[in-house]
Amino acid sequence: MLSVLTKSSSDHADDGGFLSLIHRLGGASMLISPLLLLVGESLRIQADLLSPDGPSTGFAYPGQLAAYQDHPALMTASYVVFALGWFALWPAFLSLAALIGRTRPGWGLLGGASALIGLIALAFYEGINHLAFRLVDHQGLATATATVGDAYASPNLAYALTAAYNLGWIVLAIGAYLSRTLGLWQSLCLAPMTLHATGVLKAGEPHGIAFILVLLVAFVPLGLTLVRGAVPALRAAPRGSGADAGT
Repeated sequence: MLSVLTKSSSDHADDGGFLSLIHRLGGASMLISPLLLLVGESLRIQADLLSPDGPSTGFAYPGQLAAYQDHPALMTASYVVFALGWFALWPAFLSLAALIGRTRPGWGLLGGASALIGLIALAFYEGINHLAFRLVDHQGLATATATVGDAYASPNLAYALTAAYNLGWIVLAIGAYLSRTLGLWQSLCLAPMTLHATGVLKAGEPHGIAFILVLLVAFVPLGLTLVRGAVPALRAAPRGSGADAGT
């Protein structure tokens, strides 16, 4: 690792070595991130099933706080693993945007930038989740639920950033197909993640599991290719032939 970090490539500034490292990291991200999200969502669903819902408010946070009070270790593990899955997506976004940008730079830039900016909103939400659970520990469930309820619908910049995150998945899906980075079906498998619940204290849902499994269909083949160092070559595909550069 030290040799990789300290190696100078000034004599070969155009050899693509750095970009190759980015793609290897992105490939690892494509393999690891969905698995972390899958484990985190599964643990959260298990905790939800073990605990009664909180007071009815039309939102998930009362039930999530009640589940944390009853099963703090399980809920903490769920939220920590799920957050790691979100945050570990950034190399995947960066690599996918770079691949798209080889032939569709506008789509690659817009999709990558939107998705990366959206991760800032997810970090904001995870900070609130952490604070809410600490309130349960130190102030009790009723106080924590009331405090979160008072602030839950307050306008903030994170809502706009969440919209950017959701847009990013759609733009990356379109760009991946137009650039022939992925085939039609793999490209379509990126888009459902825009429907995955994001925000403060969101409950685990079976359809959330389905969205993540679909993401694996898109990410795993490309991720394996990138980890091996074999960046997909650009190749023309006849219209309607179904050929793509990402499989």
